[in-house]
Order: sequence, then structure tokens, then C-alpha cells
Amino acid sequence: MSRHLQVTFKPADAKEALNKAIPSMATGFNINTVHGDFSLHGDDAKTVMNLVAELAQRRARAH
Repeated sequence: MSRHLQVTFKPADAKEALNKAIPSMATGFNINTVHGDFSLHGDDAKTVMNLVAELAQRRARAH
């Protein structure tokens, strides 16, 4: 069972995401939206992973 990490609202979740979930994004991942789903792989996945890591690092340091 996966856990929903609330990176935007909980610094502890941001830290957990930096250790576990975000590194796994490098190989590819899916994004689910109310208007449909899409997948990112390769360089695109790594680029978004780096952006998400930067945001999570800021959130983790916020408190």
C-alpha cells in the first residue's frame, strides 16, 4: 500500500519524499489529473524530478 505524502504541507513528508519517492522518479512516473493522466520518462522525468526535489528541499528546510 502506498502512502500519500503531503510535501506541500508537511516538512516531515517532504523529507521522506526526498529520501524515497523523489529518487524513484528518475526512471519515469505517471501524473494523474482531473483532466487525464500522462507519463514522463527519460530526460523529461529527470528534469521534473529535479524540480520536485528542489521544492521538497525548500519545504523540508522551512521548519
